[in-house]
Amino acid sequence: MGNNERVPLKRIRISDDSPKDRNDLFYVEGSVNCNGEGSLTLARENKFNLDLYLPPGIYDYKIFRNQYQGIEKKKKILISKKGPIFNKNSKYESSGYTIYFIYSNKPANLVIVDIKGFKQNELKSGRIIRKYGIIYYFIKRNDIILSLNINGKVIRIGETNNSDEESSYSKIIYQIFPDRFFRYNGKITRKLSSWESLPEPNSFYGGNLKGIIKKMNYLKELNVEYLYLNPIFKSHSNHRYDVDNYFEVDPLLGNKDDFKNLVEEAHRNGIKIIMDMVFNHTSTFHHFFEDVLKCGRKSKYYNYYIFHRDEFKRFNGRCDFLKGDRICPSYETFMGYGMMPKLNLRNEEVTEYLKGIIKYWKGEFGIDGIRYDVANSLPEPFIREIMLNNRDIIHIGEVWCASPLYAEKYYYDGITNYFLRELIISLISGKKSVKEFLHSYYEFLFIYGNKADKSMNLLSSHDIERIMNVLSGERNKVLLAYTILFMMNGYSLIYYGDEIGMEGGKDPDCRRTFKWDSYDKIFFNYFRKLTELRKYYNIMKNGITTEIDRASLKGLSKISKDEKLNLYFGSESKIIKIEGKLLAGRNYVWVGRKTIEIRGNGFVLEYLSNI
Repeated sequence: MGNNERVPLKRIRISDDSPKDRNDLFYVEGSVNCNGEGSLTLARENKFNLDLYLPPGIYDYKIFRNQYQGIEKKKKILISKKGPIFNKNSKYESSGYTIYFIYSNKPANLVIVDIKGFKQNELKSGRIIRKYGIIYYFIKRNDIILSLNINGKVIRIGETNNSDEESSYSKIIYQIFPDRFFRYNGKITRKLSSWESLPEPNSFYGGNLKGIIKKMNYLKELNVEYLYLNPIFKSHSNHRYDVDNYFEVDPLLGNKDDFKNLVEEAHRNGIKIIMDMVFNHTSTFHHFFEDVLKCGRKSKYYNYYIFHRDEFKRFNGRCDFLKGDRICPSYETFMGYGMMPKLNLRNEEVTEYLKGIIKYWKGEFGIDGIRYDVANSLPEPFIREIMLNNRDIIHIGEVWCASPLYAEKYYYDGITNYFLRELIISLISGKKSVKEFLHSYYEFLFIYGNKADKSMNLLSSHDIERIMNVLSGERNKVLLAYTILFMMNGYSLIYYGDEIGMEGGKDPDCRRTFKWDSYDKIFFNYFRKLTELRKYYNIMKNGITTEIDRASLKGLSKISKDEKLNLYFGSESKIIKIEGKLLAGRNYVWVGRKTIEIRGNGFVLEYLSNI
């Protein structure tokens, strides 16, 4: 690991010298890998050592023996490097502008000297102060040529050009939890709950693939460009993350012909399909595992899983080993859930089988992308090989933090950007100022660079409270949150129902059924307008986000080579002169020909061209 040339990296070695059996496996889990069970391991073949190359930052980790046994307290690592360090590849560029980053472990003397083409509002700079050092940044229009004096050393930075392909990185994704979206002419294979009832962990409602096809015009109305489906594989559960058969569609959802029709109908309407792939674990009803239950060590699939003792029976429950539970399955699992046995991804036969799953759904049905479940637990060599052989589709990894591990070139195209979600919520709730929001976001760009453009930006999902609940039902704040999301670079995701103001608490409440007969049309119309803006205005998809540079006004600004956005918001009323075109907003009134009053918790989005 450690091929990232964008940021300064430092080698650290993680080792374990405790007494061990020759077959012991040690998991390294913490902020270094978003607490992934399996992406980083200490094993006999690497002599129980692991080398990581990490950028400056503060990290923690803990070592678990054979998943369930924590063998030491959490360790913290503070990584800094002697600076200042400037690498011309350490940058983030988009649509005529570039952010350059300089790292230093202590205050440095930086002077930016204009050479050509400088205007006051076209060069912004600042510094992000952290315990591990300082990240200096400056935002440069690409046709500006300047020299940078760092502690007496002069570096010249010339003109740069952004790729014309950048706009293709920015799409609108609509996520559907298939059991809860729409039911149409389905074959009922089990008892269903009333569509209007609130979900329980084991509720089934019968939403199906034909129902999604039936609502294709609805998706077109929202300008959807990618449809992301939670798993559709044959399973005993409603969420289908415990897979019984990877090569079959769950009968309650339909059949393979239904899925083929869905993909074809989506493609006819300019919509691509992202499948949720579960490669970390299967169900205990998968034929591999059932054979092990029957034959024990004699099963040819015994080494497809990870057993710690010769006890071959299902564990129907959860061992919460993180809280010290002692009664655990004889086999490794997804987070201690006994019905989800963990696959042995160090076994080449297993990885070949999983690669065949992608080949099948891509070759037979023409899928356009993969969202990898529990992506922080999948080893990098496995993902690297998949990506190298499938560069024609998008690869999104489910991770819950901004670990630099997943900024590696071949570790997914992008991530599920829960990090940005937390930033947006903190900004709107007043826990972060605009400057603090931007500095945290720039810190993310410092690590991830243009990989941020292919990350899946979201505010709600099937695993968390809906944004409506997080923001206490304040509808203007929800719409402001989505407006910010849609003006940030990257893939913008709408979780089904957010566009009609659906509520939902923690799982399973966040997986309610879609209320087709009673939803807020005004709320929906704002979303539809937002998707239109995202689709037709390049500045919504590309550019650099900064702070509004008008005195006493709070908000975000976004700049590109010939366009600009200003998003004004706040908890108090304010008067604003509009210099461009008003694209969207809530809770404001015109008080003059070019003057508006934004009332409490209102906001407006202003567009300027030919700047």
